[in-house]
Amino acid sequence: MAGFLSEYKKYLEVTKGVSSNTLESYLRDVSQYINYLQLENDNDITHTNEASVEAYTEYLKTENKSNATITRMIASMRSYYQFLMILGVMDNNPAKNIRIERVKKKIPEVLTDKEIRMLLEAPNANEIKGARDKAMLELLYATGIRVSELIGLNVQDIHCAKNVRGEIICRGGKGVRIIPMHREAADALLHYITAVRPLLVSAESGGALFINLNGSRLTRQGFWKIVKNYAEATKINKEITPHTLRHSFAIHLYQNGASLHDLQIMLGHSDISSTQLYASMSRQNSYGDVYDRCHPLAAAARSK
Repeated sequence: MAGFLSEYKKYLEVTKGVSSNTLESYLRDVSQYINYLQLENDNDITHTNEASVEAYTEYLKTENKSNATITRMIASMRSYYQFLMILGVMDNNPAKNIRIERVKKKIPEVLTDKEIRMLLEAPNANEIKGARDKAMLELLYATGIRVSELIGLNVQDIHCAKNVRGEIICRGGKGVRIIPMHREAADALLHYITAVRPLLVSAESGGALFINLNGSRLTRQGFWKIVKNYAEATKINKEITPHTLRHSFAIHLYQNGASLHDLQIMLGHSDISSTQLYASMSRQNSYGDVYDRCHPLAAAARSK
């Protein structure tokens, strides 16, 4: 099976062109399934059937895995079985007809303009670490890119000059996006690149834009920890993650007139249905204002 996993990895990378996070997730899920088959039934995945997948699904429930996790793992198994069919070692996909419970999408947290300002001003830009962190937070909110795309940026992907709007070349996902960046974010980034990054660079840095204090490319986990620390420092009473800035970017642009098509391109969504969430959120957020403005008794009470 090790050979199949190695070939499957190449298939995902070359043929499917999945992101590094998706690749890691698929391989981890499939490896866990294979280990389960070997430990529980001493079985090879090529001799499994639909009952095998159903039994594994029930096992995941006993392990208190969330519906979202089980849904993802079944999708991973389905993908792997499909690959084994391409290889010709299986003639059917046992996971194809497994019913996947619909996972209710959690409405993402969005920060207000005031909260965004509080978070962006939390780093001390007069310090090396603070200047780097401010540049990252400013860039994330200015462009709405994913965390994986942020830490994957290289210096050559940045085009900015002082007091003018800049842009970044984002190579995440399945394509390349050129995303504008407002002046304040561009200035913070320019300061970091010219005055701060040279102090952190080491032989391990390569072309990485954002590097840690040891000179290596900043990791996803490292950035999550940075955001968590500043979120706690601001005492904003919301669950703030790096994705919160992406959601806030999207909803703020939509509320100020950006079209769903424009947002889809900037966010890098392959399907506009993912982008439509922000239109729904915007409508929900505006219902209170509409109610106060339009309901006769609410309007009368407000005028008193």
